[in-house]
Amino acid sequence: MSEKVFVYGTLMGGFDRRRRAGIDTRMHLVGRGWIEAALFDLGIFPAAWLNGLAEVVGEFRRHVLDMIRGGNNDRAEEYLEAMDTIYQTITSFDYPNAISLGLRSRSDNARGMV
Repeated sequence: MSEKVFVYGTLMGGFDRRRRAGIDTRMHLVGRGWIEAALFDLGIFPAAWLNGLAEVVGEFRRHVLDMIRGGNNDRAEEYLEAMDTIYQTITSFDYPNAISLGLRSRSDNARGMV
């Protein structure tokens, strides 16, 4: 028995599919399908939230440098600890780039700042 994937939403043909380019060559349409289910609004898409969190590291870095220049090293240390926590959080998600929307490169950037 072969494995099949049910694709819903913006992964369907006719939509912006640049993020799925890496898997297109391994997929082919078998047919249309449906499932009985309920949709839930989970708020913001998790990958967007994680990517936004990754961007915070760079903003914190700028703030930390300003605090160090101003002699507020204790407060800068608190921000550095927060940056490390953010880095540990975003690197704990190991999903393909097509799903995480570039999180891996942002976490690599964050690693250089922590």
